[in-house]
Amino acid sequence: MTALLFNQIHKDATASSVHVTTAIGNERPRRRFQPKLPTAKRALPEGARNLKPMDSERSHVPFRWNSGALATLRPDQVPRFLGALTDPEKLPTKVVRLDSLTASQNRVDSAKVKAWASGAIKSDRLPVVVRHNGENLIADGHHRLAGAWLRGDDTAQVRFHDLEPVSNTMKRGDETSWSLPLDIRKMVPDQQLIFGWASVVEKGGVAVIDSQDDVIPVAELENAAYEFVLHSRQQGDMHATVGVGRLVESMVFTKEKQDVLGIDLGMVAWWTGFRVDCPDVWAAHKRGDRPEFSIGGQAIPVVS
Repeated sequence: MTALLFNQIHKDATASSVHVTTAIGNERPRRRFQPKLPTAKRALPEGARNLKPMDSERSHVPFRWNSGALATLRPDQVPRFLGALTDPEKLPTKVVRLDSLTASQNRVDSAKVKAWASGAIKSDRLPVVVRHNGENLIADGHHRLAGAWLRGDDTAQVRFHDLEPVSNTMKRGDETSWSLPLDIRKMVPDQQLIFGWASVVEKGGVAVIDSQDDVIPVAELENAAYEFVLHSRQQGDMHATVGVGRLVESMVFTKEKQDVLGIDLGMVAWWTGFRVDCPDVWAAHKRGDRPEFSIGGQAIPVVS
């Protein structure tokens, strides 16, 4: 190989002949220097980041996406999560790597992200990131963070809140945590399937009052069931571990649906079925150590 003087390299060599991969994980293309152009905009460097279109107006979020992240919040985490959204200024700031983030939504408005990236939209309000189940979950600010990514940033300053430590927040003030245990009615051993009532809210036309003196309105039960099917579908274990099984059946038997089906169960209830994937949890079901379903939630007393 013929030796070259530095000024020859500087003058003649291309970027690709100078920059080489030095280690695994260091293959990210370098951005070339671009001089300022005599216009209001700067030319984007070759190989710049681009959004992946979903349709004419929306794009896929440029971060990992966990569709069931919010559905796995423990009862004690719910008010802390909502508090982070309501009063983000009370949270400490932290610089996080963009490649460490997990999105709680799978799409962003393409034009809005590009506006954040270009500086056409500006705000002093920082995005909100919470630590949950080992992930840095974006609670608010998907478009701002996506704009930073599109601009070429590797880090961002955010408001940060760690939700992982167990808290008794749900027991304070006028809020209470509740759970309603119900018998598991059927097991299919060879397929590791379990079925039963996840919640019974009416019997004989009378609202059921649970052990914490709480009542679940039928409409709220339906909404909760639909949200669970849309965004989670994961079986939990003892309100602590999530992802031990997967939903296979779900039906809220309201009075109207029962009339259409020509049946009368004498109650309004939510029927569910799960395939248990975790061997330890399935063994606990077989031993009879997990004989009931229990749903968790948040109740605010209403004085009538």
